[in-house]
Amino acid sequence: MDLSLRTKIVLAVSALALVFVYLVVVDIGISAGRIHHGVEVDSIDVSGMTYPEAIDALTERADQLATTPLLLFRGPIKLHLYPYEVGFNPKPAVTALAALRIGRDHAPFGAIGDRIHAWFGGVKVRWAPGANTRKLGKLVAQWQEDLAGKGLTMTDADRKRLRYKIRVGLNNWPRRPLRIPGTL
Repeated sequence: MDLSLRTKIVLAVSALALVFVYLVVVDIGISAGRIHHGVEVDSIDVSGMTYPEAIDALTERADQLATTPLLLFRGPIKLHLYPYEVGFNPKPAVTALAALRIGRDHAPFGAIGDRIHAWFGGVKVRWAPGANTRKLGKLVAQWQEDLAGKGLTMTDADRKRLRYKIRVGLNNWPRRPLRIPGTL
């Protein structure tokens, strides 16, 4: 039996579609009630964990992040930022829920895209809630005034860069000193 080229193409596309659907169903079965493969929070691999297991895994790190100050420096200038000053108080339960929702929200196509991304590229979930944008902006503006008296000039771009560095620094462990942008 000799099949036409068109029939062969239809059969090949159908076979690929069936394999894709099968893989999605297998992934749904593997991840039922668990965080999908490839999901991490602050370098903690939470993939395969249930929601309560993820909360337990994240609680100790959340306590460390909430209580350890962030050191910022530029030459002789040193500043300590305590997370509560900018409203940063990571919540393990909210963060674990965000990790659990990867591959489950925006169904069907967004969820499938999230799952593929998690399997092949990994997904990094940030701590919830993050720093309060308004508090962070006010603090950086105050620092800009204070640091100008010490000879450090910051442009608007420097302030924006500093706010970004602080947000990233608050979400990372271990804490690393951050260089304050600007001109001495």
